[in-house]
Amino acid sequence: MCEDSETGMETLREIAGRYDTDKARPQRLLLTAYERLLEPRRTEKLRLVEIGVLGGGSLRMWRDYLPNAEITGADLDPVTVEGFTVLHGDQGDPEFLAQLAEHGPFDVVIDDGSHRTAQQLTTLEHLWPHLNPGGIYFVEDIHVSYFRRYHGGYRAPGTFVEYAKTLLDDPNARWHQQGSTLAELESVQMYPELVVLTKLREPFYGGRPPDPERLAFWNEEP
Repeated sequence: MCEDSETGMETLREIAGRYDTDKARPQRLLLTAYERLLEPRRTEKLRLVEIGVLGGGSLRMWRDYLPNAEITGADLDPVTVEGFTVLHGDQGDPEFLAQLAEHGPFDVVIDDGSHRTAQQLTTLEHLWPHLNPGGIYFVEDIHVSYFRRYHGGYRAPGTFVEYAKTLLDDPNARWHQQGSTLAELESVQMYPELVVLTKLREPFYGGRPPDPERLAFWNEEP
């Protein structure tokens, strides 16, 4: 066993190796990103929901990695995973998402469901308001945005990758004063096959609007 040198706990990749989850495939970097972002919060009492659970291997992985977390699963198919609550429904159905949100608010949302942009966006729209301040929202398998079978392509309009690019101005909405696409967005991170959205832990500048006179000064022609 190779433990984390600082915590004395198993690494996420070691835990994943015990379970049947495609996140553990050696050519993928998902676990590297997850561990980088979740390791500092590993012992917290987090509330996590994962959409798309297959046989439940990833749920078991999260249980071992986040021992104090409350974990809920969701899947289109009637999957039963012993020891876990798994809701069955379509992530593109707002009524199902409202039912899922009742198990929140969440600290971690993982969308590993259909990988279809329309459903990813519907899920984000309905679950983002139920993500706690400082929460992290993961969208997996975004590489399908480049595939024709998923109505995608390189820089094809309407894919989740292209949508994620529209969020890049949102953390600085205070300064550009053009509104935001996703409220309270702190950061957008892009990894291979993964987009990570982090929610503000506390309002930027205490929520105070910028001084109109200073904005006018900065926007003068040089």
